[in-house]
Amino acid sequence: MKKKIFRGLLCFLLCISGASVMAGEKVLVVHSYHAGYSWTDSIDAGINEAFKGSDAQITSHFMDTKRNTSEEFMQNAGKLCDAEVAALKPAVVITTDDNAQLYFAKNYAGREGAPTFVFCGVNSEPELFGFPAVNVTGVLERPFFDKSIDMLRKINPSIRKIGCISDSGITGKTTMGQITSDKVEIIGKRLCGTFDEWKAAIMEFNGKVDAIAILLYHTIREKPGDTTSMSPEKVMEWTMQNTALPTVGFWEFAVNDGALCAIAASGADHGLNAGKMAQQIIGGKKASEVPVITSSKGLIMLNLKNATKNKFKVPYDLIKVAYKIIK
Repeated sequence: MKKKIFRGLLCFLLCISGASVMAGEKVLVVHSYHAGYSWTDSIDAGINEAFKGSDAQITSHFMDTKRNTSEEFMQNAGKLCDAEVAALKPAVVITTDDNAQLYFAKNYAGREGAPTFVFCGVNSEPELFGFPAVNVTGVLERPFFDKSIDMLRKINPSIRKIGCISDSGITGKTTMGQITSDKVEIIGKRLCGTFDEWKAAIMEFNGKVDAIAILLYHTIREKPGDTTSMSPEKVMEWTMQNTALPTVGFWEFAVNDGALCAIAASGADHGLNAGKMAQQIIGGKKASEVPVITSSKGLIMLNLKNATKNKFKVPYDLIKVAYKIIK
């Protein structure tokens, strides 16, 4: 009887010991951009939601490559991430958006002894970074272009021609390349590096198209040669003052900053999915056993201030199902 009790107690202690190791696993989260950038903040919130109630030790690192766009800065930002891995020795690294993959995570793909990586918010084709790999899985991001156009045409059915504009950062270039449509005629795709280039593209579209699709505007520089980006809010403020055309975005910030509407990618959904994948890996699964997915959650957003100013009539059917309304 005593032997049975001893064996039972031993098994119990071993289980508790194993659970403690599991609960205390280290997770490094590497964000391409900076805290305070709404997309990054929403991803971070999703990751935290996924780990709610867990004892995992989460450390966040911000590369800040949206505001600082020089190649030298981004290379150094990647090296700082390497130092974080060496110091922390995480079981899992969650990397968000494309720059974290390009300047950091891709160097670990398939490397023996490297931690497991889970990416999210990635617009590029994963093969560009050597993903997926034996130690890499994650969540892809794709724009809800035609769905957003369908919504825009519920507000203004006469839209036939559209111009697309974005900054020239890696996400802007990649997303612009993915945009095709059988809903409307795309008259032009403009990638802008400077504010003057952006202004010229908007003025060109004013005379050519029925609506403007605004992708990203966060790496626009005040003038050529600048290594830091100007305020994205300033870019959109000028844009809203200088076009009366319907404008559609693809991320929450576009509508927050003045665009008429969007079916926006959900940063929180990306973070939540990436966090759940990381937990599966901590629980014993290999990255190769967790398939890469594409986030399918889109958020309906409306800016009624824009609608009122430009006399656009937004159907109530859209208003009642909107995730967020700017009034």
